[in-house]
Amino acid sequence: IKDFFVTIWQEIQTVFTTVVTAIGTFLTNAWNTIKTTVETVMTAIQMVISTIWSGIKTFFETIFTAIQPRDDFEIYKTIITTVLTAISVVVTTIWNAIKTVVTIVVSAIQTFITTAWNTIQTVTSTVFNAIHTVFTTVWNGIKSVVMGGGNAMQTGISTAFNAIHNT
Repeated sequence: IKDFFVTIWQEIQTVFTTVVTAIGTFLTNAWNTIKTTVETVMTAIQMVISTIWSGIKTFFETIFTAIQPRDDFEIYKTIITTVLTAISVVVTTIWNAIKTVVTIVVSAIQTFITTAWNTIQTVTSTVFNAIHTVFTTVWNGIKSVVMGGGNAMQTGISTAFNAIHNT
């Protein structure tokens, strides 16, 4: 019986170690994927903003160089209003694009984590249900052997007393 329990315990340890190792590997790979994706998105956003900022800077330098010799206030007002409106449109467009990208990335990460958690939960539940089933089966087997022996003894004793009583 000792060997039987030692074997069962070793199998439980092996299953548990395998599951924990698989979960650890899965989570490490998931984190690395998330990290790489976020770094890639942030680099792209940085490049877009840098490019747009260079364009805005060049645009202003050109405008101010063009209007320096003039003294007409209305021309300045029109140019500044046009420039500020253009900047507002560009900044709003960039901000909306950044929000969209970040929302998509966050949603993908959330879905990934939810799926990973559900998978881990299912695997863990399955493993522990299997362990429970093994222990229940072993216990019921032991109980059956003990009860069978007890019932046989009871029948033997009862038969002996009946034989003595009937003589």
